[in-house]
Amino acid sequence: DAAIIGEPELTIVELCDSNANLSQIKGIAYWENNEFKINMPRLPADLSIFPVPAFHLLPMKSYYYEIMGDKFTLLETTRGCPFLCTFCSEDQMYGIRYRKNSFELIEKEIDACVHKYGIKNIYFIDLEFTLIKSFVNDICDMLIKKDYDLKWACQTRADTVDLDLLKKMSKAGCKIIHYGVESGSPKILESTEKKITIEGIRKGVKLAKDVGMEVV
Repeated sequence: DAAIIGEPELTIVELCDSNANLSQIKGIAYWENNEFKINMPRLPADLSIFPVPAFHLLPMKSYYYEIMGDKFTLLETTRGCPFLCTFCSEDQMYGIRYRKNSFELIEKEIDACVHKYGIKNIYFIDLEFTLIKSFVNDICDMLIKKDYDLKWACQTRADTVDLDLLKKMSKAGCKIIHYGVESGSPKILESTEKKITIEGIRKGVKLAKDVGMEVV
């Protein structure tokens, strides 16, 4: 009936209402009387309004990540990215406003994964996990205090880490870090408008390896 544009959570609930008037739902495209229509965009949501995901509806035991193993799931602590790299469509999906999930909800999600579903491996799929170092530090402190038997991975820019942060992340269970290297060519890197250098990438990789992380 319609295509959802941007973040789906609020839009899909309205779209599933049997009495929905498509013309009144923000963030969709649809056909009406052979005419293609695109409604007003929906603004990025406040992440704190969402509950703990309905993990019980998923086949949690089936998920596997080849470089981490089974008992695996994906979690999200932030959404959006302030950078405007030319190759990336995430600004269309999430907007450029960087939003944090509530710390309480992050803790509840991890508790549910560990205690109800026996999760041992987590991938934080945030676009730029280390963008706000104080936030990452708080998450690491919570993981260390809880003493979960967890390994985790994240993805981020190679120039938004430092040695102290990586040491804390490693202590908290981070075993793998994914860097968006994109290219080894300064010319191509410049064309992406990512505003990162070869030197910055090399430094980020070396620091992660120095604390014992695998780098992808």
